[in-house]
Amino acid sequence: MTNSEEIRGLVVGVAKLEERAEGFREEIINGNSERAKLTDSLNAIDKRLTVLEDRFAEVRRLVDEKDRRRWTIIVAVIGSVLTLIANIALLFARK
Repeated sequence: MTNSEEIRGLVVGVAKLEERAEGFREEIINGNSERAKLTDSLNAIDKRLTVLEDRFAEVRRLVDEKDRRRWTIIVAVIGSVLTLIANIALLFARK
């Protein structure tokens, strides 16, 4: 093999390597754009999750408030019933 043939072989090899390198560059660029899209999607999902967490906290607060009101009403009714029973007992005790 002569030097010129070896040089041609090396030139062909370098050309193939350059093609592969260009393919890798394109894959990296595509990967970066896909990563940017995924990042945007994750940011949007994060915002939606934050809104859902806020709504859930509001629902939980409303449920707790309703429970507190329910117990207030129950205590008031029990107090009224006990007062009625005590008044009836006092009424019969005086006779």
